Amino acid sequence: MKYKQMVPKHVEEYWKISRATRDLCHKDLSKDRRRWEMSEVTIAANIGDFFPEGDMRQHYELDCCAECFLKRVKPALEQALGVEFRERRTEESDLEYAAIDAEAR
Repeated sequence: MKYKQMVPKHVEEYWKISRATRDLCHKDLSKDRRRWEMSEVTIAANIGDFFPEGDMRQHYELDCCAECFLKRVKPALEQALGVEFRERRTEESDLEYAAIDAEAR
């Protein structure tokens, strides 16, 4: 969940994101990070039409920490949908895990 605050700018005021909390555990995203911890969780969808003159998609997103993703979101999706997440190290490419397409010519 993102929160905003009004910030005075010389004579005018503008809105900026003041903090963001995780939607599942409600912890502040800007706190509790170790110096070298770079975990990223992106749960989002952009659904609809995108035209040259404008983006007409509806945006859906969820702010989630790595711990909540691994302990709550991933198991819930795997159980509810009967799927299994593919896991790979950063240095590995998608090609190493892709199945051979017997239907391709």
